[in-house]
Amino acid sequence: MNCLTTTNLSFLLNGKVFGSLNPSRGLRQGDSLSPYLFILCAEGLSSLLRMRQDAHILNGIAISRHAPAISHLFFVDDSLLFCTADRNSCLALQDVFNIYSKASEQAINFSKSYILFSPNTVPDIRALFFQIFNLEDRPFGCKYLGLPQCLTRSKYHSFTYLSDKVASVLRSWSSKCFSRAGKEVLLKAVIQAIPAYAMAYFRLPSKFKGGLGFRSLVHFNQAMLAKQAWRVLQNPDSLLSRILKARYFPRSSILEAVPGHSPSFSWRSILWGRDLMASGLIWKVGNGYGIQTLGDHWLPNHRFKFFTSTNPPPSSHTLSFFLTDSGTWDVSKLQSYFDESMIHDILAVPVSGFYGHDKLIWEKENSGCFTVKSAYHLAFSNQDLPSSSSFSESKKFWTKIWSSSAPPKVKLFVWRLLSKAIPVAFSLFKKCVINSPLCPVCKMENETTKHALLDCSRVRKAWRYSRFADYYDAYKNLDIDGFFLGLFQTLDKHDIGILFCFIWSLWNQRNNFVHNQYTVPPKEVFDWALVFYFKFLDARQHPITGSQSAPRSNSVQSYSSIGLKLFIDATIDSINRRHSIGLVVLDADNAVKAGFSAPFSGLVPPAVAEAKAIFQAIHWAQLISLPVDVLLTDCKSIVDKLNSCNWNNSVLDDVLLSINNLLSFSPRLAISYISRENNVLAHNLAKLGLGLDNELVWNGSLPSI
Repeated sequence: MNCLTTTNLSFLLNGKVFGSLNPSRGLRQGDSLSPYLFILCAEGLSSLLRMRQDAHILNGIAISRHAPAISHLFFVDDSLLFCTADRNSCLALQDVFNIYSKASEQAINFSKSYILFSPNTVPDIRALFFQIFNLEDRPFGCKYLGLPQCLTRSKYHSFTYLSDKVASVLRSWSSKCFSRAGKEVLLKAVIQAIPAYAMAYFRLPSKFKGGLGFRSLVHFNQAMLAKQAWRVLQNPDSLLSRILKARYFPRSSILEAVPGHSPSFSWRSILWGRDLMASGLIWKVGNGYGIQTLGDHWLPNHRFKFFTSTNPPPSSHTLSFFLTDSGTWDVSKLQSYFDESMIHDILAVPVSGFYGHDKLIWEKENSGCFTVKSAYHLAFSNQDLPSSSSFSESKKFWTKIWSSSAPPKVKLFVWRLLSKAIPVAFSLFKKCVINSPLCPVCKMENETTKHALLDCSRVRKAWRYSRFADYYDAYKNLDIDGFFLGLFQTLDKHDIGILFCFIWSLWNQRNNFVHNQYTVPPKEVFDWALVFYFKFLDARQHPITGSQSAPRSNSVQSYSSIGLKLFIDATIDSINRRHSIGLVVLDADNAVKAGFSAPFSGLVPPAVAEAKAIFQAIHWAQLISLPVDVLLTDCKSIVDKLNSCNWNNSVLDDVLLSINNLLSFSPRLAISYISRENNVLAHNLAKLGLGLDNELVWNGSLPSI
């Protein structure tokens, strides 16, 4: 530290420079070197603590006999130190602090420091720590990084700060500044985000039909905790995983873990999330030795007891029994134990190539990686929902409303309308708000929701002048729900948006008449709604700025100067559950040199089929020593992913890793994208392969297709 110098600081006041200050310690804002120096100093402090711990002068805290002992945790400029409450530890800490302060010129701020003892610490030891470090005997800090540091027996009181913060934000909003739709957005974007951080670590105490789309905090809480369980499963060597394993599941994995004796609240919260995570896991098939055929979930859409054959495989069999030495499904063995439909489903499960280890992945994402969003949807779908057809119809009903192209405030009005939440006279009369239930416009009948928007004499005239007059005549005798359901079955999304704006304008005209004694001719109501709707659509469409052109697609002629070109494509037959590949080799003059087509059993995702086609093409070219310069495919996503080398847990990425392995033997070989219209020959050969029983190779010319 003696080789470092610092700058002099002055103060700018009213355009003049005053004073001079030489900082001696601490982080300095704007100094790019200062944070790195602090990291070096923190590493020095960590080394001092580890040295004392290795010498058994300072003993860290272990939560169980075989758990790793922790003596310190650092976060930015905060330090959390753990030690046994005895005289030796106290003096060892004092010695470390003195050495650190002298070497780094950093001073520890004991006035902002807190100390927490276990309940069985003797008073003399407590007094010694307070005296040595000049600490005040005050309560331990309530929160650290936004979370409670110590949880009491009453979890409700531990998390009351969340409800207080929500209430404070709500009070700060002015009710006159936002429409109802605006308040909806604020509730979803601001209020529901407040407890998100706490829900990622603790299960908070708890206090479709026709909903407003607000996130279920219970399911979101469980999804956030499932992410913590996923981290423990995927990173068994992390400090948290080693501590939890030593304490709660020393001889098993987190998937089989139980609460155990006297579990902490954090562990019980993680187990709640673990239950959700486990329901979304599936085995990715590699060599099959780690997967139990009957006990594990490895076949998509088939969980629990799915074998219908009269001759089920023995329970001791692993999945490797049904795999060949080359890493493919053994069809003859499958036919001995499974029926035809099950065999098709099994053949659709890809098997890893070079990287043949079995692995648990997240089934709800194509990438195989856990996401809170997919876990939330899984938790929401796992709740007990009605199984009747009426619930399915109700779900479609509300989906039609929220997916319409009407403005948000109009959709919110329609939701209030169908939820019987608009203030018609009959409802206000029942609540003793007004003295008469009669319609304030026609004064002929009680003003119900149906009367206000369908049956009132003035409203009927407006319907006659609208484009929905025929539909109105067909469904006007139904109740308000039946009226909308009938219209939803006949109108498209665009017309439904116009319909909602028209009904909203009917209600506005009714309110203008009641409160302002202002009327609009019935024939103008629909025209006004139509103008309002199209103005909204125009405002929502953002013009494209700058010059943008469509992505350029290379043609066959652009590769004419290249020697041998290998065109690749794959196709899928979803009915017969097969897929095939087609390969065509062209020379520098674009003359056909060879062709290859091969069928495969099983229904796989399109991207996996395209990746398998690339793998087979490289393998075939290397097998016959074909000096190909470039591979051309019409699957741009595969090309981009190969170039990025950004792998994850998906089956597709296993195929891409296999491709990457083959490319290491052909360093000159490039893979490029070409449009579908320029890849017709390979596409036709791929389609031809669906009718083949075995692979075929053509030399010099291709069959007429």
